[in-house]
Amino acid sequence: EALWNNEGKPVELIVIRPRIGQLKLTVTVGTSPKMKRWHIPGVEFFWTLEERLALERKGKS
Repeated sequence: EALWNNEGKPVELIVIRPRIGQLKLTVTVGTSPKMKRWHIPGVEFFWTLEERLALERKGKS
């Protein structure tokens, strides 16, 4: 939700992956919450927004 509040603006994300370490990424937020998949060059991860949110919910509960 925080991302969609910044629709059309660049947002800095910090991604921490065990094998890769910490990456700072700047993404421009799309204009629809139905974003298909993230693909960041050099990083092998593909997530739908729903998958990402589900993972976050699992981590918090």
